[in-house]
Amino acid sequence: MFGNKVYIDLEIQVDGDKPLTESHAIADQVHNSVESKFTNIKHIMIHVNPTSSGERL
Repeated sequence: MFGNKVYIDLEIQVDGDKPLTESHAIADQVHNSVESKFTNIKHIMIHVNPTSSGERL
């Protein structure tokens, strides 16, 4: 915590066959969605992990 603000470190899984730009856009959407729902966020870090072929999302 930073005062009454929080840092968020979040991991998401994205289809490993998607282009990097698409995976980045998904991470941006997640970031914006979380930020719009909570007012006490200082910083959000979204880590994108690719899924392997055949791995279920």
